[in-house]
Amino acid sequence: MVELRSANPLLPMRILTERTRGGAYLASTLAGAGFIGAMLFLTYYLQVVLRYQPLTAGLASLPLTAGLLLTAGIATALLPRVGGTVLMATGSVIAGVGMVLLARIGVGTAYASHVLPAELVLGAGLGLFFVPLGNVGLVGVGEHDAGAASAVINASQQVGGSLGTALLNTVATTATTAYLGSHVPGPLTRVQGLVHGYVVGFLWGAALIAAAVLTVVVFIRSGRDTATPAAVPVA
Repeated sequence: MVELRSANPLLPMRILTERTRGGAYLASTLAGAGFIGAMLFLTYYLQVVLRYQPLTAGLASLPLTAGLLLTAGIATALLPRVGGTVLMATGSVIAGVGMVLLARIGVGTAYASHVLPAELVLGAGLGLFFVPLGNVGLVGVGEHDAGAASAVINASQQVGGSLGTALLNTVATTATTAYLGSHVPGPLTRVQGLVHGYVVGFLWGAALIAAAVLTVVVFIRSGRDTATPAAVPVA
């Protein structure tokens, strides 16, 4: 409301109200909420359930980055050919599948059979999603608005991650509390309750990413004609 009344707004509303850009920012917020929020539970699972040391847990998370780097190069090459809409929709679907795969974890499951494949799939999807996001979030914006539009892309991911962490942590804690209240108390039950909460958190994260898929399909119109280097203004 303040920005709407300001003569020289820091964030002009014309940046947000254009259909494709606004859809890109919303999809970024939802994907950030689902991904960053759920990563909290992966850290808990590795250190609390699998009993990894912090450094080992960090190394065990690297395959996610490897999957992202692998498809980031592919997305860069495909962007001028297929456009941002196809890549973002495909990437978010793959990322959602990876999140569902993470929900297969249990107290007795192994890292190599459950976490590792899920991380690779999740990372691959995120690479396809986030690479065209930078293009789509800037398409059609004037040079004088390029800095603000670029900042919104980064801010949407950070805001989404903050909201997602708060939301999914609340959901997971509630699920764990309900589990513990309906099962016989004991050390194993406590661990099972934690894992149950993580699984619920991953599924909610997948739901947020699914909402990002829907947002991309409904709002974003970025084909080969817009997904070109010439369409991205220089800040």
